[in-house]
Amino acid sequence: MFQKLKHFSAKKAVDTMLEEHRPQAIRNLQKVGVVLDLDVFKNTSFTSIEDFKNSVNISAKTFDVIVFSSAKNKLLNLENATFSKKDLQWNGIFKKESNAEKFKQTHYDLLINYFSEDIPEMVILSASVEANLRIGFPITEKRLNDIEILVSPENVALFGKEVNKYLSIINR
Repeated sequence: MFQKLKHFSAKKAVDTMLEEHRPQAIRNLQKVGVVLDLDVFKNTSFTSIEDFKNSVNISAKTFDVIVFSSAKNKLLNLENATFSKKDLQWNGIFKKESNAEKFKQTHYDLLINYFSEDIPEMVILSASVEANLRIGFPITEKRLNDIEILVSPENVALFGKEVNKYLSIINR
């Protein structure tokens, strides 16, 4: 029951945040944020966030990654910022001391939503981050991403190639 109330509150918060978002062209890519679902890589030989950054191949001065996983033991050995289901409070906001709350305080030129399922914690984090442009996979909440890329989430290099292609078209 508590989870349903938490998800209902999160949905209301997401609706409010997404109404205010207006995509903007990116002339000079300075800050990239990534909301990454570690569970996407459960059937691959994914080894580190650095591998992910290199595979995506996007050049920016700042490249922040926050990682979500439903399995607690996967998050223990990561050096990057992590968050989990317990960081979201019942009213659709994150705990003040959580990495998710710190992540959403930064304005990003580009936000990459690297998750392929509607996980309430990831959707609300993505919706609450201020970003000029959001790119991700097709999910049920169609308003979340400004550009949706239909590739397999396990194929990080192809995803990065598509992101770079769309950014070059937008910035002509």
